[in-house]
Amino acid sequence: MGSFVIQSSEEEKEELLRIWEECDRNIAKMSRRIGADRSTLYRRLKKAGLDINALRRKHSS
Repeated sequence: MGSFVIQSSEEEKEELLRIWEECDRNIAKMSRRIGADRSTLYRRLKKAGLDINALRRKHSS
């Protein structure tokens, strides 16, 4: 674990998606992995243009 610092929004989006998959699409695991609370993680996802509910629906289909 370590701090989660990404330079560009596209890099952040790609990194968040990678971590999302590595954490079995589990927000709690993901927040522990990056060392941020869930509310911060949700803000980062939103800022990166990622809709967590859409991602969940996409993967449950």
